[in-house]
Amino acid sequence: MSSQDKRSGCDTLVIGGGTLGLMTALRLAERGVEVTVLESSSPMGEASGVNAGSLASQNKMLAMMPHALEALRLWGGMADYLGADVGFQKVGGLRVAMDDADVELLARSSGEQSRIGVDIEWLEGDEIRLRAPFLGEQVRAATYSSIDCLANPLLFGPALLRKAVKAGVRIEAHASVATIEQQGTGFSVGTQDGRTFPCGRLIIAAGAWSGELARLLGVHLPVALDVNMIGVSTPSAPFMKGVVTHVRGILTLKQVANGTCLIGGGWQGKGSLGSGHKDIDYESSLHNVRLAVSVIPAIAQRTLLRQWAGFEGVSPDSCPYLGPLPNVRNAYALTCARGGWTLSPILSKMLSELILDRDTALPFKAFSPGRFTHA
Repeated sequence: MSSQDKRSGCDTLVIGGGTLGLMTALRLAERGVEVTVLESSSPMGEASGVNAGSLASQNKMLAMMPHALEALRLWGGMADYLGADVGFQKVGGLRVAMDDADVELLARSSGEQSRIGVDIEWLEGDEIRLRAPFLGEQVRAATYSSIDCLANPLLFGPALLRKAVKAGVRIEAHASVATIEQQGTGFSVGTQDGRTFPCGRLIIAAGAWSGELARLLGVHLPVALDVNMIGVSTPSAPFMKGVVTHVRGILTLKQVANGTCLIGGGWQGKGSLGSGHKDIDYESSLHNVRLAVSVIPAIAQRTLLRQWAGFEGVSPDSCPYLGPLPNVRNAYALTCARGGWTLSPILSKMLSELILDRDTALPFKAFSPGRFTHA
């Protein structure tokens, strides 16, 4: 082993410096594991940097609901855990339906969620106007949950980085992985700039790039690319409350502490992993803003200040990859979680428990990275 290898070696190497990768690295480091994180660009710069700060329960998949509820509980203590303000607020949330098909979907979804313990109130007609007078006339029905929250990614990201570094996590930015070789029971990871990082354990948490990285180990990990966009308005006096989402998952809206409004919802921009380029798609952005105005008409009185896009990796069933990679000893994945920002506290806790304790309290087997191996 070269002197460079000695300097760069670690117990566990995490590839991916987004929320999931950094949270997992932190949890492992707190239990005495020597951890290095490799990030191909800047930490918290891709999917983690283009989320709108929503911490909603109602827009999560039913299979993820127990995990979302526990994640929200953990978010409630995040400021104390990280020792810094993360902009966390328990503001409640509305999920809206605009037509007959939406109302039917909302009724079915809210019924399923209520049966597993989500606190949901059904609203229609005058009840909508009393609870949320800022909603437009096109909103036919809505559900309200008091447990929905929000936080500020611009506060959370730096706080998480500081906590991880303080715990002993080594973070290597602009370290794009070129090779992964198995060496005995461990690995040797090479970067495009010629550095080598030997490790005993490997975790892939690289979002949209996770499929390519798994392929270096001979593992089939299907990942589709989303180029998500988000926009922010000019600030104004408060005119809406809580987190507003659409039952079909095509809108997120909120007004944050500085008076600006964040508009998202998964509308797609332009870009590719091959080029690394990502940009706003004007027509898609226009649809996003038009929908926002139809849900909350007062949005039309604000100016869209700026927009940005980022890459997000998505599995075929939109559930996370969590657990050991198939047929590769000491290699794991935690990636491609829809709502990964919200779910990061519990998913990172689960993976660290699986690695160190061989079990975790919440269900995880349905999220096996090997579930599409023979697809």
